[in-house]
Amino acid sequence: MRGRQWVALFIGVIAAAVCIRLGFWQLTRASDRRAYNDTVHARTASPPVPLSELALPGDSLQYKRVLVRGQWDYEHEIALTGRSHNGSPGVHIITPIVPNGIDNAILVNRGWVYAPDAAVIDFERWRVEDSAAFIAYVELFPASADGDPRSTRSPRSWHRLDTAAIARELPYPLEPYYVVALPDSGALPAADRPARLGIPAIGTGPHLSYAVQWFAFATIALIGSAILIWRDRRIG
Repeated sequence: MRGRQWVALFIGVIAAAVCIRLGFWQLTRASDRRAYNDTVHARTASPPVPLSELALPGDSLQYKRVLVRGQWDYEHEIALTGRSHNGSPGVHIITPIVPNGIDNAILVNRGWVYAPDAAVIDFERWRVEDSAAFIAYVELFPASADGDPRSTRSPRSWHRLDTAAIARELPYPLEPYYVVALPDSGALPAADRPARLGIPAIGTGPHLSYAVQWFAFATIALIGSAILIWRDRRIG
């Protein structure tokens, strides 16, 4: 073969090798996602445990179902702004609860309520019983970020849950996680309490389709270089 034919072959093989490597990387990510989904499904399907028995470390707590009993602290609840529901603007109400059987308080996402500006609500409108017993799932606080997490619209409106900043506003220590009240855990009609949130949808992601695309690109690179070599040999 001529020099330019070797160049075409070299470029085609290198491009195909890179694409194949990326394709297998996407397959690995798809496999990891399936394993993660299996873990989440197992946790959300398991019977709820009392908070006092929640002893697993770190991120192994996430999505685990728990039974929460305690006293609401409505004086320190906040609104998590910019949360939509069925296309309507609103907020999530985050209320501390002092649970039975553990020393620290826990933040509870009680659910979504309508707010025209997605920031300011009448908190008293959504206060229910002083004590509560409900089923929830454990969620982890997001990673810390720069900037003030509070909204300028209201002192009780927050853009995001910042555990350190919220803890400074409270008269008691917080657990290093919060919980989300599940839809089947409230005795009051939906109109009389925030709309409860379900377990977040967990999909498989686009990794398999991306893998197919990378393998297709590898095939195109090899076929393309072969065609270039074939045409060059016919002309020559």
